[in-house]
Amino acid sequence: MPVDARLVWARRGRELYESVVADLGGLGRLSTAQEQLCRRLSGLCVVAESIEVQLAQGKMRTGDALSEYIGAINCLRRVAHSIGLRRVPKEIPDLNTYLHSHYGDGVEIEGEAVE
Repeated sequence: MPVDARLVWARRGRELYESVVADLGGLGRLSTAQEQLCRRLSGLCVVAESIEVQLAQGKMRTGDALSEYIGAINCLRRVAHSIGLRRVPKEIPDLNTYLHSHYGDGVEIEGEAVE
């Protein structure tokens, strides 16, 4: 059964997935397994957030919810450890390299030619 991407939890899962992938340097730097783990990690985050909301609204018994919550958090931590917890900075070229790669030689910035 397909998931309606407009649902709040589906949107939240997509946001988390994109953030995790960006933290790891983007899709181009990930193996297929890492990319799949990013999906699972974002899903586990949504589960944990959903439990938090239900607890705050009094819709779950504390004992049951706490058990589910702890399980989700432990699994989330293990998946995060597998893909790496450190953020990978995006490589950004210096201005001259960027301008040269996009515009070639002779780019003018405020009346001055850049070589």
